[in-house]
Amino acid sequence: MKCHYEVLGLERDASDSDIKKAYRKAALEWHPDKNMHRKELATETFQLIQAAHAVLSDPQERAWYDDHREAILSGKSGVDSEAQIGVNLMPFFSTTIFNGFGDDENGYFATYDKIFLDVFEDASSQFEHDVDYMTFGDSKSDYETVVERFYQFWFSYTTTYSFAAVDKWDTREAPDRRVRRLMEKENKKLRDAARREYTQTVRQLASYVHKRDPRVKEYKERKQREREAADREREARLAEEKQQRKERFQQMVEAEENAMEDMSEELRALEMQMDEEYGDEEEEQTEFYCEACKKLFKKEKQWKNHERSKKHLAAVAKLRTELEAELLNSETLESDFEDGIPLNSETGENDFEDGIPLNSTGEDNVEDGGEE
Repeated sequence: MKCHYEVLGLERDASDSDIKKAYRKAALEWHPDKNMHRKELATETFQLIQAAHAVLSDPQERAWYDDHREAILSGKSGVDSEAQIGVNLMPFFSTTIFNGFGDDENGYFATYDKIFLDVFEDASSQFEHDVDYMTFGDSKSDYETVVERFYQFWFSYTTTYSFAAVDKWDTREAPDRRVRRLMEKENKKLRDAARREYTQTVRQLASYVHKRDPRVKEYKERKQREREAADREREARLAEEKQQRKERFQQMVEAEENAMEDMSEELRALEMQMDEEYGDEEEEQTEFYCEACKKLFKKEKQWKNHERSKKHLAAVAKLRTELEAELLNSETLESDFEDGIPLNSETGENDFEDGIPLNSTGEDNVEDGGEE
């Protein structure tokens, strides 16, 4: 197996941007459609390029690969063969371990079904109670009843091995109780570490397989299509409900406008009827106004009764007397002037000549050029 960094021509400290650029360059160079003269080699190399990018572009998978790179490349677990416990899973962290995604014995489904069955059978003697194996299935297996249950089991897998083979000390050789306890304590640390490492390796392999499982990809795509269809249906329903509310509101507005129009028509008809029966109220008020008493009467009958009243007759007489007095005064004033010049009240003659007042002898009171 070739290192993923070497496949893409990268250093181990390459950034995410470097990985993306290197993948694009290598994919363009080795795409099978552009290498028809060496199609078999191009297809194999292109698959390695895709596998390398899939691992290195995923932070979790890249971290796992960096920590176990030597073991994965060598295909060994990194544990002495005598101390090896469980199944060696390192060779299966590579797409080169299987041949395509068919249902043949060397394909993706048969290969990983066998390795997980080996892990299960190897650990079955350690289970406290009987546990049924969740088969990996094939390309046509149902997702809910087979695929999902399989991954649920292995994602939560915990080994029950004691890992006593990794003990560093033989406690039987301890000279005393204190030393034996120290030996047991250190051995326990090594066992716990080995147990965690193996459990993590099994779970990581399940995650590795899950990410590349075409059935999982198809299920996610189907769910995505269903969600999009549900979203479109919901949006269509909301749009229809909105249109219905708009139409109902428009109908309410039109009904209100029609009601207002009908009411206006009724009011106009009522006004016409009132005008025909009672006439114009303002004209009636102007017609029955008493100038002498300064009173307004709405009805003709009230007006006629008022004309016969003593108060009205007295007011009319008073008004007549006032008018006659005003007329007499205006005639008197006119007789005291001649061509706009006041007359002497005793002689009745003009006391001015050419605008100059005369003395009692009839001569000018002002000499030429002199003052009064």
